[in-house]
Amino acid sequence: MKKTAIAGLAALTLLDISAATPAAAQGVTNPFAGFYAGVHAGYFSGDATFKSAPYTLVMPGDTFSIPGRNDSFDIDDFLAGVQSGFNFVTPGNVLFGVEGDWTYLGGDDSVSASGSGTSGTVSNDGFTFQRRSELEFNWQGTIRGRLGFITGNTLFFATGGVAFMDVDWSETGTFTNTTSNTTVTSNHSDSDTLVGAAVGGGFEVAVTPTLFVGADYLYENFESFNSVPHGFAAGQTGKIDDIDVHKVRVRVSIKLGGGTP
Repeated sequence: MKKTAIAGLAALTLLDISAATPAAAQGVTNPFAGFYAGVHAGYFSGDATFKSAPYTLVMPGDTFSIPGRNDSFDIDDFLAGVQSGFNFVTPGNVLFGVEGDWTYLGGDDSVSASGSGTSGTVSNDGFTFQRRSELEFNWQGTIRGRLGFITGNTLFFATGGVAFMDVDWSETGTFTNTTSNTTVTSNHSDSDTLVGAAVGGGFEVAVTPTLFVGADYLYENFESFNSVPHGFAAGQTGKIDDIDVHKVRVRVSIKLGGGTP
């Protein structure tokens, strides 16, 4: 709630700047047209689910049925990055543009589990286990189209395109047959760059003919991360699914060159 209030206050402040510095007073016709580059910072919230099927673990003296998993990860943290793009503005103040960005996320979450019991077979050996899995969102980028409308010195826009995200997975653990005093370990890691879709919107204010400040929101959904290694038996794989990211960003951009009036 606190982060939402801060984002809302920042948005109202930027709109106040827009009202206080009308475009006509700056002598600006279409300040948003042309090439631009800038930086952004903000906050993101993401989630994902690790899913796996049940399997059988064979150990000296007994076999153990390992249940399937449906672990949820909730990842959120601050973000920072850069953006660049090009805008074309029609005589009717409709904006068409394309933008690319790169963002450092650097958030992670972990899920731990432990327990004990017996195999439930004829031998009925006892067991204990513990494991810890970690999922990390690293860098992320998008290439998006933008469609907007300019009123005064303020641009309101919708955006959509393709998104990319680098993801790391790791897992460690031990499983012990307490009857035969035999232990197997789990030590896995993997990484992948996932592709998905991004949609969102925002606004920008031309503070000067070459300096823009604004804010945007992006929702991104990614493909599954398949064949993720895990577990205490060789060759076990699962998948990381339902991967979503929400981003709220404050952005500052500088116009490059003269652009199109």
